Amino acid sequence: MHKKHIFVGAVSIILIVLLLVLVAYSIKEHDTQYPFANLTVEQVIGVTAYFGNLEFFSPYDLSRTEISELVKELRKIVLYDEVDYTKYSSYQTLMFRIKMSNGECVCIAACSPIFIINEIGFMSDVRQCNVVGDIYWDCVEKIKNSSAKG
Repeated sequence: MHKKHIFVGAVSIILIVLLLVLVAYSIKEHDTQYPFANLTVEQVIGVTAYFGNLEFFSPYDLSRTEISELVKELRKIVLYDEVDYTKYSSYQTLMFRIKMSNGECVCIAACSPIFIINEIGFMSDVRQCNVVGDIYWDCVEKIKNSSAKG
């Protein structure tokens, strides 16, 4: 009977430790799921949208109003698991290059349901990924229109 109590106690301790590890892991993951949650418009010096071959299509610099809209939507982006987007040939890895006031540049692409940050893909919320994608496609229209005139 004494050995049974020791065994049950040991199993209980192991389960408690595993539970604590899982809780600590989920807390750590929660911090990284919203990569732009604290992003402010003041931190962004500029944003450039890219489309296609640079020989044919000039990049488009977003206005401060467009940057505000993009930042508002980026703050809502939630990331899940990291994924290898390279197996999908149609994914564009650069839609926007964001220049930050601290000197950092962040390159993003919203290819629903995959959101790419600095060439690392993550599964993301489809709706929010589409909103960022819609902002991008609005910029693409401006890129195409300015390239057609020039």
